[in-house]
Amino acid sequence: MIWRYWATRHLIEELIRIDPDLYSDLEEIIPSLRGEEFDPTELSSKENLVRILMSFTDSTYFEKKDNMRRCLERLPPLVQSGLVRALIDNGYFVKGTSFEDTTEKILKMKWNFRNIGFCRVFQEFFELPNHFLPPEKKSASPFVDIYPLSTENNLIINRPFKNLLDFQVQVYSDAMKKMNVDRSRFVMQMPTGSGKTRTTMEVISNHLKSHPEGSIVIWMAHTEELCEQSFECFIEVWQHLANKPLKAVRFWGKQPLPSAYDKSMFIVGGFSKIMAALRKDPGAFDHLSDRIGLIVIDEAHRAVAPRTKEAIISLTGDNTHVIGLTATPGRTDYDETEEMAEFFFESKVNITTDTGESEIKMLKRRGVLAEIDYIPIESPLDIQLTASQKRYLEEKFDFPSGLLKTVASSNVRNIEIMKKLLYSCQEIDKRILFFSCSVKHSRFIMALLQYHGIGAVHVDGNTSRSRREDSIRRFKDGDIQVLCNYGVLTTGFDAPNTDEVFISRPTQSVVLYSQMVGRGLRGPTIGGTPRCRIVEVRDNITGFAPDQT
Repeated sequence: MIWRYWATRHLIEELIRIDPDLYSDLEEIIPSLRGEEFDPTELSSKENLVRILMSFTDSTYFEKKDNMRRCLERLPPLVQSGLVRALIDNGYFVKGTSFEDTTEKILKMKWNFRNIGFCRVFQEFFELPNHFLPPEKKSASPFVDIYPLSTENNLIINRPFKNLLDFQVQVYSDAMKKMNVDRSRFVMQMPTGSGKTRTTMEVISNHLKSHPEGSIVIWMAHTEELCEQSFECFIEVWQHLANKPLKAVRFWGKQPLPSAYDKSMFIVGGFSKIMAALRKDPGAFDHLSDRIGLIVIDEAHRAVAPRTKEAIISLTGDNTHVIGLTATPGRTDYDETEEMAEFFFESKVNITTDTGESEIKMLKRRGVLAEIDYIPIESPLDIQLTASQKRYLEEKFDFPSGLLKTVASSNVRNIEIMKKLLYSCQEIDKRILFFSCSVKHSRFIMALLQYHGIGAVHVDGNTSRSRREDSIRRFKDGDIQVLCNYGVLTTGFDAPNTDEVFISRPTQSVVLYSQMVGRGLRGPTIGGTPRCRIVEVRDNITGFAPDQT
């Protein structure tokens, strides 16, 4: 480990650089987790300081030149010579005329995937964990051409066609009846895990098949994960059903504005990307608008936000259908639920049952949804909302970030969280999805898990797409046991074999809560697990307005 060559004071300085409160927090938390096994000298020993630093250092650490410089300048000359030999053996000639000159030559080597050979030699020489390696940055094509299957045109995504289950066929049939009405708008409501996206793709495919070549469908979603998931799901379905050439177009991230191709088109656009294009040029989509026959809004409640509504109206032509997708009937605010119903013409399709049992009960009985084992953790916190926090809750229907950070900073609360996580991680091959209170909180819990020898990673909205994809892949493959996140994996994330969803974030949002819980709901019938644990930290937060209790 590269930090083993540092003096103790340098190790402590580096920990303080990461977080001024980190060391004092660990002095309170780790003895409580260790119990009688705790050695009072554990935290202060050089060996454990190195271990702590390795656990709490961000995966991008070596991308920053100042960090790399400190590491290289503190190497003993003999160790630097060994590193130089290893690099030269792999084709990297970095030997200088002196220790300082060699350090500067190594510093000129970029820590990125294009230089992955150098990074691997460095990582292996110092026995660093793999998560420090830079992930590959994949650039997605702006579009994919899809042709009807033939001897010349093979499957783009090599997966067999999956027929809809009977309850999905029922929703599809009801939706198609709505589509027979000119300029129809309606909501498709299906619980998370019941195949909402897959069923909608069948509706879209039918629409494109039955309309002339050149027809356009636009799918709007709010995260890159949701956009890519929808894009791939459409290709997977359309490639089997296609009766005409079609261009599937990506319009999120750094992708360009779609051109007016003469083929039929399926365009997946990010909300922010579409709205930014319209702000820059209100007529940005005029070259397509008269061909747009269907707009699908992933998460229907977003359609009533003023800017989103304006964007939808701008894209709507003379005979454009609009479908809103949702897993929940509405948001917690009555007026907004009414506004959403009005926007979608008070029209909805959902799963119906002949037996009179609820759709959730039916889906659980058939193994489409997993059975839930709910485990509450009573938090030691008592929090009285301030006047400004009450106002925020009344306006946004959720707690402000400042309160979440306060909750996240409680060491007593984090001790209880870690005790439960460490207990769950004793079960081999169990995968846990952890929802944190803040970015800092997610990183902190991840690092504590790593310190205790548990495979864990962290992702948030600022994590690069390539690193985020790599972390999610490793979680799905079982290479890591706990995936910690803040604000990014409530939607557009599909890991059917998730065994436990751990919700440490307090929320009053029905939509957000159902999205977090929904990550573990996929049952064995659709490749998930028979049961899933939902662990929730319950804080005593008081001071709600009467209509929110």
